[in-house]
Amino acid sequence: MLEPDELLELLATAGEMDRHKRRDRQIGRRPMIAVMAKTGLRVTEMCQLRWRSVDVHHERLVIEQAKSDAGRRQVDLTLDVVDELNAWRAECGSVELNGFVFATASGRPRNKDNVRTVLSRVVARVNERRAKAGTAPLPPVVPHTLRLTYISLMLEAGAPLHS
Repeated sequence: MLEPDELLELLATAGEMDRHKRRDRQIGRRPMIAVMAKTGLRVTEMCQLRWRSVDVHHERLVIEQAKSDAGRRQVDLTLDVVDELNAWRAECGSVELNGFVFATASGRPRNKDNVRTVLSRVVARVNERRAKAGTAPLPPVVPHTLRLTYISLMLEAGAPLHS
């Protein structure tokens, strides 16, 4: 899991990488990482997330496709995640309600391996900077690390454990 300052560094670097991408290569690294780390979504849930399931007015996501029936749920959003999703939607331009929030260039959903690759490139960039600064690298970061980070942040904030 990541410490809060490490998550902020990861998000800042992802945002920089997004700003310096080719116009035809919209990936949404920062909002993708923010959604996973600040909502606790599983990588497959994030990959299957459609715009119709993003309810920014009520600050929630509706998870329609989940690992189990119990996984179908509503996930509350913090205002910073709402802002991330609003900015991402604006950057995407015209979106279809049935379209995937984090689609590939062809409009298909990303898969967990693709997300792992995107995340590993952001982590590598952070670690390059850390090496130049003489700072220890981030711990290994995979999509599940972001889910664990969310759980840790929620416990730190005093959220109750579900049994």
